[in-house]
Amino acid sequence: MNLNFRLAVQQDLPEVWQMFVDAIDLMNSQGIPQWDEIYPNHQTISDDIQKQQMYLLIQDEVIVSAVVLNEEQDQSYQTADWKHADGKIAVIHRLCVKTSTQGKSYGKKTVQLAEQELFRLGYDSVRLDAVSFNPFALKLYDSLGYQKTGEAFYRKGKFYLFEKPLLHRD
Repeated sequence: MNLNFRLAVQQDLPEVWQMFVDAIDLMNSQGIPQWDEIYPNHQTISDDIQKQQMYLLIQDEVIVSAVVLNEEQDQSYQTADWKHADGKIAVIHRLCVKTSTQGKSYGKKTVQLAEQELFRLGYDSVRLDAVSFNPFALKLYDSLGYQKTGEAFYRKGKFYLFEKPLLHRD
């Protein structure tokens, strides 16, 4: 199995967008309506790629997942009880795994590779939010050692705020 973690490029947009559309359909069928036609939309995904913030996990030349890494924190993040508030902080957004490859640990591998990339780029910790009614996402972040630090309320309801330090070797 040949895995590659790389920045997305504009040529990836059609395949990445279809992956998000398929994931939205699957989540809706599972009673997890966290994404819809408003968010994330095609322009959001295109902007992620253009800003060089979207990373892809590629297996044997097929995109199996996408994740956005940047420093953008919603205003609601200010209410969290962050334990790692010092240093350079990154945020994970829009983790999406191709529906045909779900359940094969690609989400976990994607987050682990994202953490490695953020560590390489000099970040000290990572934050994210996950909708409270997506048991798959909550289980994933718990298994990776993310700690719940608070709650936020967005258009789709209650989200949990999480953080994790990126361990530096001195």
